[in-house]
Amino acid sequence: MATKQKQILAGGECDFTDDCEVRIELPNNVEQLRVLKNKQTAALSAVTKKRNELTRLMLNNDNLHLVKSRLEEFNELCLHYDDCYHAYSSCLSEEDKTQELEKYESKTLSVLSFRKEVVEWIDRIEKQLSDQLDKASVSSKHSRKSKYSMNSYNASDHSNSEVTTTEVYRFS
Repeated sequence: MATKQKQILAGGECDFTDDCEVRIELPNNVEQLRVLKNKQTAALSAVTKKRNELTRLMLNNDNLHLVKSRLEEFNELCLHYDDCYHAYSSCLSEEDKTQELEKYESKTLSVLSFRKEVVEWIDRIEKQLSDQLDKASVSSKHSRKSKYSMNSYNASDHSNSEVTTTEVYRFS
């Protein structure tokens, strides 16, 4: 009678016998593996699509609010991709896991680098807007002081003089 060993392969169970007869019980698991791989691919595609959208939005400084909201969406899509990767890789053989991990780490580094670029862009635009507001605020204060000074100057100069309707029309 042949002795049997059991080994986990790609998330399924395989029976090995002494006479090299191999029976792989994977019909549902192969399909499950394909589904998980497709979900991971779709999740990465969604991350790439959002990344491209952010890149286009960052061409115009007026899109600050859109970039901020899309960055939150991008972060959520990245988390979803992470979940899909872990679900898929947990069903792989050790050799396949190593290959997938290399791809995953490469994608993750790229995503982190891009995320850093976006955050730096947001910080730069917010600083520019803050500087513009500060300048406008200072300018507005000086302008109000000038108008107030001119009005009080004009009022004090002409407080003793009478202006008739005829004189107003004459200067108009």
